[in-house]
Amino acid sequence: TTLYDLCKVLPGAGRCHLLDGAVKVLESSLYHFRDEYLQAIEPR
Repeated sequence: TTLYDLCKVLPGAGRCHLLDGAVKVLESSLYHFRDEYLQAIEPR
């Protein structure tokens, strides 16, 4: 499971608006800072 998969599964799936909000923040972060995330996880 990846963070992208979790973002697809979690929104609206629960009864918790806090979780839905956190997923939206994560989605936005992954979209806007994708290159930075990829650099952080690349083997050096």
